[in-house]
Amino acid sequence: MTRVIYIPLDERHCNLILPGQIGATAGLEVITPGADIIGQYKMRGNADVVWSWLIDNAPRCKYAVISLDMLVYGGLVRSRKHSMTTEECSERLKRIKRLRESNPDLVIIAYMLIMRTSNMNNNSEDPDYWLDYGKKMWSLSYLSDKKSRTFLHDLEEKQLKSLEKAIPQEHIDDYTGRRKNNLEINLQALEMLKNGYIDELVIPKDDNSEYGYSTKDNEAILAEVSRLGIAHKVMIYPGTDEVGSVLMARILNRVNDKKPRVFVCYSSTLGPQIIAKYEDRPINESVKCQIISSGCITVDSSVDADIILMVNSPGTEMIEAAEQSSSDQTYSNYRNLREFIERLKFYIDHGSRCIIADIAYCNGADNELMDLLVSENLLDKIHGYGGWNTTSNTLGVVISQGVASCNLGLMSIRSNNELYKIHMYKTIEDWAFQANVLKNIVTDLAKNKKIDNYNLDEHIGSISERISTEVNEFIGNELTTLGSIKVGDVRLPWGRTFDIDYDLIIG
Repeated sequence: MTRVIYIPLDERHCNLILPGQIGATAGLEVITPGADIIGQYKMRGNADVVWSWLIDNAPRCKYAVISLDMLVYGGLVRSRKHSMTTEECSERLKRIKRLRESNPDLVIIAYMLIMRTSNMNNNSEDPDYWLDYGKKMWSLSYLSDKKSRTFLHDLEEKQLKSLEKAIPQEHIDDYTGRRKNNLEINLQALEMLKNGYIDELVIPKDDNSEYGYSTKDNEAILAEVSRLGIAHKVMIYPGTDEVGSVLMARILNRVNDKKPRVFVCYSSTLGPQIIAKYEDRPINESVKCQIISSGCITVDSSVDADIILMVNSPGTEMIEAAEQSSSDQTYSNYRNLREFIERLKFYIDHGSRCIIADIAYCNGADNELMDLLVSENLLDKIHGYGGWNTTSNTLGVVISQGVASCNLGLMSIRSNNELYKIHMYKTIEDWAFQANVLKNIVTDLAKNKKIDNYNLDEHIGSISERISTEVNEFIGNELTTLGSIKVGDVRLPWGRTFDIDYDLIIG
């Protein structure tokens, strides 16, 4: 059995648990540090302890998938809020050299984010001043970059000048200083790739847009990639929380000497060209990035495909799942879910392995699609599903499920209990919870100004119980055809309503 040592980005299920489950379904032995080592939410992981754990366990492994953000900063949130100098960060990054020298045959696949600029007045994952200036900081980022690469209209120019006056300079200096620090570490990671200390590198673009600080950092990184001549060893694309699963799928394909062929089918004509929320490129470009990063290849015909990726895309523009009850007519006039379902049925009837990336909305499933899947008895006929968070988050996790199924040679998802559990876990999390239960809870908490849904504190227990009750009620109403399924012990790892972890009980 091939052993993989895995250092996650943080302790949430999508980063700590799911990648290992993806690998284990098809025979990898994935070794991961405990949650007590890698930290929790704003409490950074102990990078020194994580490093010692990595050095101790690496000699037993063939592959390593490593979040450099964990090893350098102590995790995702700390990468956005740390106060370390560039020199301190650089010294931590250099530890990878020792890992390589001690384990010359270890295949090291690393990933390190381009830091996001959040478009929210919320400081739960960002510096404290984001509570008052988050949206303004995002607009400053967007407009200043747009000005530098194209031009601003008069109204935009006035807005930029107003923002420069409205945001305290010390906040701008703090944020841009940290970005400069993190960018320098990104560039140093490229040097390590060039010098053979890292074998392959993925640089995901955390919550980004067409213009902004992230785009400027991306430009600098691309220039360095070109200078070093390492374009064949590095991938840069939107995403974050799916990367661990994607790289585990990549290793599965490599271990089994496979390159699954993927045919892509959209529910809307304009779907491939739409720029998704929180991303900087047309959806089809993100699709191609995730397919290649997972070790697969696109093909032009469904007949030649090992996996058919069914992409439920928006009609013209993506909105949040919580808003879908008031979506405009483009969600019906500019896409055809009936044809999408008929094509899915045709592929399944002809023995194809189909997976669904449900990205019509952001942060949750499409209720109309899910109702059709249930009524047509198709939910347990597909080999993977996702409809959570950003487009790339969904794509990566869904493709990873498809890769696992392909490596197992499954013709029925039911024939592998572990992969079926992943499929059902994502279905319940993304449909029952994110698209429906979460909306009701957030609406109720907004009325109760004493409870902050991003900082639940002593209310965590009662909110967890409510989520468990309402999700199980939803399952009882919508998923009865799949047999006995329920959730138990719902956990809120970051003390907020947005992320959950839970025990899935089948049978």
